[in-house]
Amino acid sequence: MAKVTNVNNLEDGDAILLVYEGENCAMSTSQGDNNRSNSSITLSENKTYAPSASVQKIILVKAGDYYFFYCNTDDEVPANDGYLYAASSSSNQLKTTTTPNNNAKASISISSGNATITFQGSNTRNIIRFNTSDGQKKFSCYSSTSDFPVVQIYKEVPAVTVSSAGWTTYVAPENVSFPYGVSGYIASITSSSSIHLTEILAAPKGTAVVIKAAQGTYPLEVVAADACDDVDDNILQASDGSVTGNGSTIYALGVGKEGDNEGKVGFFLVNTDVTVPAGKAYLTYSGSGPAPSMIRIEDEVEVITNIENIEANEKAVKFIENGRILILRDGITYDALGRKIR
Repeated sequence: MAKVTNVNNLEDGDAILLVYEGENCAMSTSQGDNNRSNSSITLSENKTYAPSASVQKIILVKAGDYYFFYCNTDDEVPANDGYLYAASSSSNQLKTTTTPNNNAKASISISSGNATITFQGSNTRNIIRFNTSDGQKKFSCYSSTSDFPVVQIYKEVPAVTVSSAGWTTYVAPENVSFPYGVSGYIASITSSSSIHLTEILAAPKGTAVVIKAAQGTYPLEVVAADACDDVDDNILQASDGSVTGNGSTIYALGVGKEGDNEGKVGFFLVNTDVTVPAGKAYLTYSGSGPAPSMIRIEDEVEVITNIENIEANEKAVKFIENGRILILRDGITYDALGRKIR
């Protein structure tokens, strides 16, 4: 999850955390009589990873220019399900209700990364703050004159997980760019039994791609549409979870386990009635001959990891194209991270 610094980046349905960075904590799932306790999180470079089950994940429900904060917790504690709201004008209270009204409807403004969340009802102790006093350390609603600090909002961001095989497929849920160490590819046909991969730096929402990276989970940055690459020629298709194999035309990424294909990465026939998971890519065979057991991937795209050597080359020329810094050396164009793009 990544810190939100612009309220325009919040949308209906976003999953968020309410965080107080000064104590490396987030609002917990534990609803007290009048407030919410905190749960520790790890923060690094305005991101937090894999928060524990005790951290409250909140779903934003947008209503015009305002928001409701819906808390959905474990079935074992159904009393904590519902909407946060300012519960009093005479004391500092943040409670949860299943029947939201104006006391649960809030405006959000963000300045220097700090979020002022102000509930709109008649209760005047209506701003979510963090009580930093010893023995308190809790989230509640306070007046506009309170000295307690406001909070920060962290939003769930797209991420891709790569197994030990070093390859996977992915469907971009937003316009996303790929970080250093993660290569994203679209595909084109070269023959009835092979495809060519072309590396892209940013994928438009809904694009199916092949990912190559070391094992791990990688957060992706959401970018503007005009920062994305042209993917019109991409033959990879996005599964919504309803695509099933038929043993003849549907292919999914895998590693060969036997014969000449053992250990090779490519697209393999999906057996009848096996589902291609939602959020994964697949290929459809449209050749006239018998369907091959594997559609192989042709020559991989070169990735240059030592950008300093590229820039140090006296023949290297830096330039800007479509708002991106590129480097031209010996007739080959690299991005600012040293990845060959053409």
